Amino acid sequence: KSTLALLASAVAARTADDKCRVLALSSGDEDAAYQAGALKGIVTSDKLAPEDYQYDSVTGVSGGALNAVLLANHTKGEEPAAADRMEKFWVDASNSKLYKNWLGGIARGLFFEGGLYNSAPLEDFLKKEFIDVNIKRSLDLGIVDVLDGDYKDFSDKNITQGGNLIDAMYASMSFAGFFPPAEVLGSSWFDGSAVWDLDIFSGVNRCKEAGFAESDIIVDVI
Repeated sequence: KSTLALLASAVAARTADDKCRVLALSSGDEDAAYQAGALKGIVTSDKLAPEDYQYDSVTGVSGGALNAVLLANHTKGEEPAAADRMEKFWVDASNSKLYKNWLGGIARGLFFEGGLYNSAPLEDFLKKEFIDVNIKRSLDLGIVDVLDGDYKDFSDKNITQGGNLIDAMYASMSFAGFFPPAEVLGSSWFDGSAVWDLDIFSGVNRCKEAGFAESDIIVDVI
């Protein structure tokens, strides 16, 4: 049902504007908070019309994946509200303890746990912050399967809300070496930046699937 709604929304957008807009959010890692400020600068600019930043499709890698979900949780036209929500999320994150030492310290993490620190507090934080998420535009998140080293794309087609979306975001923040791989979604995962820092192609492909020509696809990158 949600996929059909997204397709209908894309068709309506094409009729109104004849352009498909993509926002690709890069990995950023610990700097992903700055993406919230960048988006806020875009939506408050007096040099841009609202339709210039009403994105049909959003992609995210690593920390950018969390911002992608925060944006996709708002309908087109609600980008200013999404920017405010992003800002609040990262303020909350900066005031929260997102990892802890293993019992036995860094040595245990390095030699026995697959990561220097225990990321269980991060998972708990995500579960608290992302309640009742309802994806309202095309969304693609990239994470890396530890077992085969492949970059895998998770989208609104196969993750919509609830536990599987939290799992994908948790995996997106599992930085190799710093945290152990996330044991979720039937495999072990590290954040997507282990292979790609930025995913433009998934967003472009979603626009093509909606019937847009390449010349009518506009991509913004943060």
